[in-house]
This record gives sequence, C-alpha cells and structure tokens, in this order.
Amino acid sequence: MNTQLTPVPSIDAEKVWPFVAELVTDALDHGSSRVSPNDVREGVGTGRYQLWVAWRGDAQAIAVTEIIETATTKLASIFICVGNQMEDWLGHLETIEDWARSEGCSLIANLARWGWQRPLKKLGYKATHVMLEKKL
Repeated sequence: MNTQLTPVPSIDAEKVWPFVAELVTDALDHGSSRVSPNDVREGVGTGRYQLWVAWRGDAQAIAVTEIIETATTKLASIFICVGNQMEDWLGHLETIEDWARSEGCSLIANLARWGWQRPLKKLGYKATHVMLEKKL
C-alpha cells in the first residue's frame, strides 16, 4: 500500500505536532543540529518551513522543507526526511518537487546522511557536495 506525502498547512501545525514531534527529534538527533525541534515547530507554524507527512494511521514518515533564495537561484531544501517503510512513500518525493516548481524553484536539494544516496539516486538525485561538520 503506497502512502502519499501530504503538506500540512501552517495553521494546522500545532494540531499535527504531537504526531510528528518524535520523528523530528529523531531526525535532528541523527543529523545536523543547526535547528532544534522547537525551531522546526515554530517554523512550520509561521510558514518558514513546510511540513509533509505520510499518514498510515499515524505519521509513517515526514519531510521538512524550506525555500531558500540566493542571488542566482531559488531552491527548495529538504532538510528533514525520515520515516518507516520507505518503499511506501519515497517515490512520492515528486509531490515536493512539483510543489517546489510551482513556487518558482529551479533546484531541489536534500541535506541527507550518506545512506540516502542510493535510494535518492534511483529518483534522479546526484551527490554534488559533501557537508562535513564538527561540533565545537
């Protein structure tokens, strides 16, 4: 059974947060710590970030995006993407890609751990950079 990623309107962020808080926290604990779970919660509520959820009774998977404008391009950054039973929802990242195009983005970027390279390559993504971090 395929599960689609659906956007959560910012007005519904507080209602949905109890269902996604653990997934957000887990993703941030295993990845970058530039934002806190509370930063994500507030950002989704204000519309700075966009929350996408794959529901199957509860939140099976989530993605969090942000639109970033630079001097040369507008891009959609997927900075959280985590969940269970990836084969059910990963192909639906095209929903986010379609949304990004509709927002005028010419690029989509996924800040991800190494393990994401293989499944994302199947969807047309390619590694162009490596981000290395060191906590001070």
